[in-house]
Amino acid sequence: MSVRRIHRSALAVGITFALAMATTQPAAAATDTKDLKAMQQQVELLKQQLHTMELKVDAAVQDAAKANQKVKEVQSSVSQANASAQNATATALNAIVAPESADLKFRFAGSVTADYGFSNRSDPQSSFGGGTFLPIFLARYKDLAELEAHMEVVNDGAATSTSLEYAQIDLFLNDYATLVTGKFLSPIGQFQQSLHPGWINKLPDRPAGFVEGGGGEALSEVGVQMRGAFPLGNMTADYAVYVGNGPQLQPDGLSLSGYSQDNNNNKSFGGRLGLHPIPDVDLGISAMHSRVPSNATNIIPGSTGSSASHNLYDVDFSYTPPNIDIRGEYVHAKLQPVLFDDQSGAPAELTRSATWKLWYLQGAYRLSGITSDPTLGKFEIVARRSQSTISGGILDWGLANEKRSEIGLNYWWAPTLVSKIAYEHKTFQSLPNDNVLRLQMAFGF
Repeated sequence: MSVRRIHRSALAVGITFALAMATTQPAAAATDTKDLKAMQQQVELLKQQLHTMELKVDAAVQDAAKANQKVKEVQSSVSQANASAQNATATALNAIVAPESADLKFRFAGSVTADYGFSNRSDPQSSFGGGTFLPIFLARYKDLAELEAHMEVVNDGAATSTSLEYAQIDLFLNDYATLVTGKFLSPIGQFQQSLHPGWINKLPDRPAGFVEGGGGEALSEVGVQMRGAFPLGNMTADYAVYVGNGPQLQPDGLSLSGYSQDNNNNKSFGGRLGLHPIPDVDLGISAMHSRVPSNATNIIPGSTGSSASHNLYDVDFSYTPPNIDIRGEYVHAKLQPVLFDDQSGAPAELTRSATWKLWYLQGAYRLSGITSDPTLGKFEIVARRSQSTISGGILDWGLANEKRSEIGLNYWWAPTLVSKIAYEHKTFQSLPNDNVLRLQMAFGF
């Protein structure tokens, strides 16, 4: 029963009772007409109140119906929003886990390193290195092509710096040839293209001279490359040849990093040939040629020192049977005289012919080769000797000439997770000697 009907029934009963009382007492009504009129007025007042109450009840019922409708509309909107969110989440997960095309496969890889160093010469002497994050993004379409992109994200002081190591498209032409375009690691030599990531490098530091921007080792190139492998009698061979924009002169010297523009329209070209005469042995020979333009302004093309020939040769080897890793590399490069501007405000200087000679010899042994103890077998002993010499050029280029001896101990928590401790003794040609203790944790995934 509704509220309005209840109020109406109660009021009707009251009115009926009042009228009954009036009819059962005719003598009193006759004698007191004033009371009857008063009662009639009360009845009229009650009717008005009933009408007013009916209007209020009707309004309240309508308001309640509108409120219920709004609640239903809100509930419907929430349900739709939840469904949309669930669909968006599912779509995002499908894009990551299950691409729209089964022919397209994605993979995320890379490495993270954290360092600590103590030096008796540098200032500050003791410092934790900022974490370095090296993500690699891979996307493969069938057996036709693959995208590779590698970034370097470094905590540099209070800021974060990023750089693009390489970004290339690999087109698989056949079983023996892959066409590579974009920015790629230089195929010259062994260390840069195969060993430099922290979890692969046996020691926390790079060999002397094999540094980014040092001018001796070829680091990366922007251009096109053909690489592959093929049988050669009882041996196997691998090869890589490329054409690219070539190196450039920077204020601190010659840089063999990949540049996105060719500043002299003379392309660099080179390659590497590797032979595997027996299992676990790799022998490689590399060469590259380029013309390096002067970094001085207002130089007349073709004039003396406006550009210079640069030639680099590299030989490398590795012997890697179980538990043993022995390898080495030698680089010889020469740059003819060129006008060089160090951006100090002094006039450009015609350099002497400059020669780089870099080499390292490294050996590592995993103790699992002599012990069955699961803990001792995870330790690895490493030793490396390296040297960097620059002669000619300008005086500043040779200040970093260095001989370095290193010994280290690694502990392999997992196949791609390693802790390293190493001691380095550095002897410089023109600077005080240095002794460095390095610790590093590296994880590849």
